[in-house]
Amino acid sequence: MGLICSCGAIVTGTDPEVPIDFVNERATGQISFTANICRDRLEQSSLQVVFVDNEPIPNNNSFVFTSIPGQISVVICEPLEPQGGCRIVVLGMGLVTGEVTPRNFTIIFQDSGGLNDDFALIQEINGFVLQAQSAELPPGSVTVLGCTPD
Repeated sequence: MGLICSCGAIVTGTDPEVPIDFVNERATGQISFTANICRDRLEQSSLQVVFVDNEPIPNNNSFVFTSIPGQISVVICEPLEPQGGCRIVVLGMGLVTGEVTPRNFTIIFQDSGGLNDDFALIQEINGFVLQAQSAELPPGSVTVLGCTPD
């Protein structure tokens, strides 16, 4: 975004194997997160999650979830003490590929600082993903733009 951001992150990272609990079943696969989030510029913030089911038979649970432009509504930053780093909670509305009805979501990103793995977690995509195990992302996948609490 190129501007000062009091709370937000740039995220680009993949975990090759994460279990996800869907409404009716569980699947394991590769999950990738791409985000450019800033509390001071919610209308310009964006987020995308891509999940590729490792065992698409009998049901292929692969999906792409994309935030709707201007519909990221809340970004909360929580500094992690004493180790440093920041947890960023993102709430808003988005679409699963092929659907026309938006879904509420809560996704959490964590910059663990230093050489430690970063994390991303789908807390919920309403009526679709109930919860996913935390995705371990390589260090540097979550770059904090600012971590000022509300």
